[in-house]
Amino acid sequence: MKEMFVKRYVTLTLIAAAASLLPFCGPPGPEATLDGKTYTIDDLDERTRIELIRQHNERVANALHNHVYEKMIEMEAEKKGMEKEKFLADLFSSYPNRRALNQKLSEMAEQYGLEVNPNLPALPAVDIAVDDDPVRGNPKAEVTVVEFSDFDCPYCIRIQPTARMIREKYGDRIKWVFKDFPLNQIHPDAMGRHVAANCVRKIDPDQYWDYFDAMFDETKLDQTRKDGGSLQLALSMGIDRQKFQECMDDPAMKQEIMKDIQQGEEVGVRGTPSFYLDGEALTNLTPEQFEAAVAEKLN
Repeated sequence: MKEMFVKRYVTLTLIAAAASLLPFCGPPGPEATLDGKTYTIDDLDERTRIELIRQHNERVANALHNHVYEKMIEMEAEKKGMEKEKFLADLFSSYPNRRALNQKLSEMAEQYGLEVNPNLPALPAVDIAVDDDPVRGNPKAEVTVVEFSDFDCPYCIRIQPTARMIREKYGDRIKWVFKDFPLNQIHPDAMGRHVAANCVRKIDPDQYWDYFDAMFDETKLDQTRKDGGSLQLALSMGIDRQKFQECMDDPAMKQEIMKDIQQGEEVGVRGTPSFYLDGEALTNLTPEQFEAAVAEKLN
């Protein structure tokens, strides 16, 4: 059972590739007919076409990721003179903690020069309105980073140290805008936390970023995610209980967040975290690539 678990864990489940929607030499692609006229992918708007190419490339990259990781395990097992199943069992026994196992696999991937590049084409830059959204850095900076995040998204939590490093490194040269994007379907409690953060900002704007950082602090999840955690965090910062409760009950606060969600969906946000650098989507980047993209824009 352990061997099967590790094999499934290391060899990620292949994502079934949908029928290709890209022009290529082979069978005809999807078509639609209306009033005698035939429509193909070439008739779609530029952004939709690029998104379809990106989705295709991501599926292929996922399949290649699974394939090369499987090959890497086989190569490492052969180098040690072991059957793959025995090697996986030993690997699981040596690294029972998921984080430790991930670290070991990452080290192996580096040793073997394993890289997967989905070669995602860049999406057209979009115009993202920044009205009364919270801003870090220099509000008048020429370069703007817009972050759509969800307080309950684990990936959003993990990216915060990178975001903090970039802000500290480039200081007043960048304007960092935060927009609420709670994923209500998979994180049902996230909306309440975003409303709470916005209430703190409304009552005492100077406390907002401290509240924001505490919500994204991985070491404080036990306190901030327990029942009443949002209220207790606000009270610990000196926020008036009655004002906070009244704000939490105000439908306008949720409506403000829904505006961010709608705006995000209109510019192509499909998940969190999503970052836009001067309107250009930054996707599937490592922390190093994220920082490099900002540096390139500033140079």
